Amino acid sequence: MDSQPSQQKPLPLLRRADVHLSYRSGLLIVLLVALLTRIPTPFSQFSTDDYLIRAMVAGDAELYSHGFAKADPAKPFWQRLGDGFHFYHPEAGTRDFYQQYGNLSWWSSDDAKMVPWRPLSAFTHWVDFQIAPDNFAFQALHSLLYVLLMALCCYRLFWRLRPSPGLVVLASLLLIVDFSHLMNFSWIAARNVFIAMALGCLALERFLAWREGSRSALYVSLLAFIAGLFSAENSLSVLAYMGAYVLFVERGSLLRRGLLLLPYLAIVVVWRGVYNMLGYGADGIGLYQDPGGNLLGFLESLLRIMPVILASMVTTLDGTVTTLAPELRIWLTIISVFILLVCLRLIWPLVRSDAAVRFMLLGSVLAAVPASAHLSGGPRASVFASIGFFWLLAIWLRYLALSPGWRLPRFLMMGAVGLHLVLPMLMGFLATSLLLPVVYVDDGRFSSVEKRFRTPGEEPTLVIVNSPAPNKEFYLPFEWEFRFGVLPSGLNLLAPGMVSLELTRISNRAFELEAPVGLPLHHLHEVNDLKGRHPWVSSAFAGQILQALMTSPEDPLRKGDRRHAGDLRITVLALNEDRPSRLLIEFMGEITPDQMVWQYYDWQEREYRAMLVPAIGKTVSFPGPFDTQAGSLVNLCIGCEEGIEAQEKAEAREKAAAGH
Repeated sequence: MDSQPSQQKPLPLLRRADVHLSYRSGLLIVLLVALLTRIPTPFSQFSTDDYLIRAMVAGDAELYSHGFAKADPAKPFWQRLGDGFHFYHPEAGTRDFYQQYGNLSWWSSDDAKMVPWRPLSAFTHWVDFQIAPDNFAFQALHSLLYVLLMALCCYRLFWRLRPSPGLVVLASLLLIVDFSHLMNFSWIAARNVFIAMALGCLALERFLAWREGSRSALYVSLLAFIAGLFSAENSLSVLAYMGAYVLFVERGSLLRRGLLLLPYLAIVVVWRGVYNMLGYGADGIGLYQDPGGNLLGFLESLLRIMPVILASMVTTLDGTVTTLAPELRIWLTIISVFILLVCLRLIWPLVRSDAAVRFMLLGSVLAAVPASAHLSGGPRASVFASIGFFWLLAIWLRYLALSPGWRLPRFLMMGAVGLHLVLPMLMGFLATSLLLPVVYVDDGRFSSVEKRFRTPGEEPTLVIVNSPAPNKEFYLPFEWEFRFGVLPSGLNLLAPGMVSLELTRISNRAFELEAPVGLPLHHLHEVNDLKGRHPWVSSAFAGQILQALMTSPEDPLRKGDRRHAGDLRITVLALNEDRPSRLLIEFMGEITPDQMVWQYYDWQEREYRAMLVPAIGKTVSFPGPFDTQAGSLVNLCIGCEEGIEAQEKAEAREKAAAGH
């Protein structure tokens, strides 16, 4: 592929880049760009998994005193690392305890299990908590070290594949500034992505060095592969590239070539055996389809999600599936397949003539297989597939630059470079340089009820009527203890708030909840307005699909079924098709509903609000997202003045509500 048509001279810019860039100067450019597009800024903050990981790894005496056993601050070091990403597990007792406490809702799966094994990543968080447990900037800087390590390792890999400085710098920059990687950096818990990517690139680069004659490189490759598996499960994707290399580049009989992968396969067998024996993995939920626990579910997810993951690298539209109406997701898969076929046609001359291109193409495609276990196909799904994709993109851009006939190649080049390089670099720089002022607007989840929780001697129970994102309520005790030093005595989540509902108090401890279109309790249920309609695209669908972290369509409810969570006993009184439409809600605990703090979500203003407990005989309506004029899709505002003004309005509303 390095050869060029005799009738076409290389572009001067491309030629100068190849001549004047050394290995070190090219690497310096890549590291500098990685730094400038990720310098931590004041508007960043911890979120969701960050709070859970802190409790699991560092421990928390207050949480532990309330029964959160995994937050034991005295547990052994190795147990801290093993529990680093422990969500819930029936056999460990955490699933049952969280439902008794209430941060796992009553409609959660009875068999919900979500326990990844990532001790190496957990260790990096342990280091955070030893040095600066409360400092986001320090932890972001710590993550930045792994971004730079990833940049170094991917640069070395691309140089090993084809030591052409301009090509290697371009491929590395495309990978480093990809929107997915920029989004992952804003979340401390996603640090394992960069660790796994760095180790994966190192394992593959050393594998290639071994095949070029370096015996010692094999041992480094194996160690890096093992370390990668201990940082993120999708490090298995490295095997896809090794297998593709053996198939298209390695010489010899097929049996001899296959034996080259034997040490890596042995590691996977041992790792997975220990993984299962220790009880790690995901099961009983819709968001993750662990092939070790649900092979058929994984294969179905593979057919639907894998094309979307691969096409998202082309379009830069990660996580599109989460905002689409359920019936449109199959069309997204079909469109993604079409996009991929068009791309294959565009690069076919390279595929046909270059074994390295074939090897990286197949590796990139197969690397998306483990990531397809995740239903949302979000930013972390394409990380290993992006290694091959961006190297191929750089090769293709160079091919276009050297192709005769300028109009179409020039248009394609400008579009690809603008979309995959210029735009993400610009957005990353603007965000980190503070030239684009961004502030968070309080969603009211804590501030609307803060006064009650700040009262000395009180630890009230919190009731949330219509949660817009039940998966996020799971993190509430971990977040509130860390950020505000308070902890509800318990949680009571009445219903998912993605549809309109009415709540009627029928006695001192009993309520009736009616949702005419039916409550969407898992990711396959329809989410409609009161007329049975819904839009094609909405953030409400994201809330629905993400609650699959704790729910499953394989656990349906029937009329007369009863569920318990927190202080609640729920009885299904009626169904709309397979969705509960009328519930009897009874508060069975020692304290009455009037002694609890009540809160609901206002879809029009996109914020939580405190409310008075309904009187006996009174009915209160709570419009869903499609039956009201919804506000901003995100809790952000551009321009500090607007953000401050919005916050002042929220505080004024809170004071007015408190006055009544």
